[in-house]
Amino acid sequence: MRSTTRRFCSRGARCLESAAETASLRLFGPAREAAGRAEDSFDAGSVEELLLLATRRYPPAFATLLQHCRIWVNGEEVSLDRTISANDEVAVIPPVSGG
Repeated sequence: MRSTTRRFCSRGARCLESAAETASLRLFGPAREAAGRAEDSFDAGSVEELLLLATRRYPPAFATLLQHCRIWVNGEEVSLDRTISANDEVAVIPPVSGG
């Protein structure tokens, strides 16, 4: 579903127009713990916009951890400028250690 065009602004940056659509966000491991939930929905037009909105919604620990995470859309690693559409699934994959 396409929502009405709206504006979003990051701190210190100019506002951007957004043709937002509802996408789901899935959080795993430490990212889930930092946000306090495993899933959420956002009206966003790009991965960057969705993550900006998420950092505003969740505690500061989420934004700190996000700097070290990989971002996937529908099972593929993507860059922040990737456009997202309705029903896309954005996943935050934190670093994993093991042996």
